Amino acid sequence: MPTQSVSGKYYILTFVDDYSRYSMIYLLSKKDEVLSKLKEYIAMTRNKFGRTLKVLRSDNGGEYIGKEIEDFLKEQGIVHQLTVPYSPQQNGVSERKNRTLIEMTRCLLSEANLPQRFWAEAAMTATYLQNRLPTKPKGKTPYELWTNHKPNLSHIRVFGCKAYAYIQKQKRGKLDSKSVEGIFLGYDYRSKGYRIYLGDNKIMISRTVKFIENPPPYDKKEAKELQNQDETTQQLVELELEHEENHSMEEGEINERTEVNPCEDDEYELSNSQIQTSQHRRSERKTKGIPPERFAFFANPERIKEPKSWNDVLKMENPYEKQKWIESTKEEMKSLQKNETWKLVTPPSGKKVIGCRWTFKAKYDSKGNIERYKARLVAQGFSQKFGADYDETFAPVVTYTTIRTFLASAAYKNLNVTHVDIKTAFLHGNLEDEV
Repeated sequence: MPTQSVSGKYYILTFVDDYSRYSMIYLLSKKDEVLSKLKEYIAMTRNKFGRTLKVLRSDNGGEYIGKEIEDFLKEQGIVHQLTVPYSPQQNGVSERKNRTLIEMTRCLLSEANLPQRFWAEAAMTATYLQNRLPTKPKGKTPYELWTNHKPNLSHIRVFGCKAYAYIQKQKRGKLDSKSVEGIFLGYDYRSKGYRIYLGDNKIMISRTVKFIENPPPYDKKEAKELQNQDETTQQLVELELEHEENHSMEEGEINERTEVNPCEDDEYELSNSQIQTSQHRRSERKTKGIPPERFAFFANPERIKEPKSWNDVLKMENPYEKQKWIESTKEEMKSLQKNETWKLVTPPSGKKVIGCRWTFKAKYDSKGNIERYKARLVAQGFSQKFGADYDETFAPVVTYTTIRTFLASAAYKNLNVTHVDIKTAFLHGNLEDEV
């Protein structure tokens, strides 16, 4: 995936059982984690069915044909079938499953109006739902063929809806709110709980949750039906997930496969106000193009940690971000050299040489996704002295009055206005003083 997930993952590893079409996905930070997840999957199937995997079919990706993987498969007596390059039809089941998974993940994010960094949670939820949908070959759900039990769908909720997770008495004061507001991000695989996002990359696993799946604006029919209803009459759900004998984990445990940092109860920043229980007059007028109010806090999403210096870049543990910052410095140097910003000279006698440093800034789009990694090489102007090294300080920025006057004049004369962005515009200026 091009975007890092909330839990710091970049890749999806999918296993599909050919008979039942039951799928399991693992989230990876690096491709070299494939072998460890393969061993984990084989051990799980052996414990569940008492059988060993017979055949593994994959494409020719480097992560699947390394010496370590081949040696492991030979030791286990597993036949490794490879598809011919550029022939996805030879592995049609897996290719179709992956395509459906990506399409469903995209739809979940789009419908919930969530940023792309939540792709991992959407993908896990998509897989969870796919396993509970009937398949054409057998006429049963993959879950039923995998477990010999019909799936219980009574706990299924709208992905991305507003949710209020109950706070246990032991974890709150007498005057504290009984619930914490968050966003529903799917189902926990190892405990009977819902995954609730609380912000700041914190996910809470809770069993007792109130969901607001139909927030305003409603259409006219819904508004009339709900006009006299109290907002607190939403059903309080006791989650009863179908589970296997092997999954006897205690409530509240985080799923290691998704590896999203859990949120401890004592870290909650709770609102002092209770959930609204009074009746509200709902407008029947539909709004168009206005994002749901439940996602207002995404207007200021969590930002990545920006390096403060070049040394911070070199020390970064995330290889993807490290490479992006290095590329941004190369782009900046290319612009500086292209514009002939400087020339090498011998320092004049008695003159103080001004140093320089790197500054780094991540640019975000309207949905909170990183649009660009920007690096600038700036002079350490604080080392200059007023009157000796410079006389004037101002920023060549146009005022709003000038902009409004210009646009009004263009509108009056029925002229077309064109906006042009000049890359590294500040490098084109001429300095009067010697620096």
